[in-house]
Amino acid sequence: MKLLLQDVKFDTRNNESLLYIVEAYLPLKLQQQDWL
Repeated sequence: MKLLLQDVKFDTRNNESLLYIVEAYLPLKLQQQDWL
C-alpha cells in the first residue's frame, strides 16, 4: 500500500489519475485497516 501512496503523490499533477487512484484506494483501506 505504501507504493500506492507514492503513486498518489506522483499523480497529483493529473486530477483524473488522482481521482482514479483514490477510488481504487478507498476500498482497499476499508478492507485492510492495518496497511499502515
